Amino acid sequence: MKKISILILMLTAFMGCREEFDDIGEPFDRASGISGTWTLSSVIQNDEGAISKGFPLFVQSLDITNRAGFSDYTLVLNQNEDGSPTTFEEQNTNAPSIIGISSGSWKLDDPEVPETITFSGDSGEEFKLTIRSYIGLNEGQLSLKLTRFSNGKPVLSYVYNFEK
Repeated sequence: MKKISILILMLTAFMGCREEFDDIGEPFDRASGISGTWTLSSVIQNDEGAISKGFPLFVQSLDITNRAGFSDYTLVLNQNEDGSPTTFEEQNTNAPSIIGISSGSWKLDDPEVPETITFSGDSGEEFKLTIRSYIGLNEGQLSLKLTRFSNGKPVLSYVYNFEK
């Protein structure tokens, strides 16, 4: 019995050992990652009611990139020397405006873990977009979302996918 106990103890100790993982590197500065010149690659319109009711995927979402002329849209997000957001500019020759303000300042709700980008114009108007994910940000991909509400319920959302 003593030998079985020792064997079980040795197996447990052996199984509990883990391999060391490589260093994952320095934390990614999200504010700096969001700054830059972004070209719109796609715009997806989502029917929030169809999504909540579980309708088929072809009813839930529609790629409106070419239908609405978004293929010629660029968003420039500038920052200062310390990496803080400063100014922005919409560069769209024929594309519809996403923000509705062609230039101004931008800020993040939280520089460490931002969820929202707020764009402000010179006359005080503001426009907010939600950051969908940080995945792909360091590979030059940014996904932002705008949700439209009616009577407090989401009706339509637009997902704007950008590439650096």
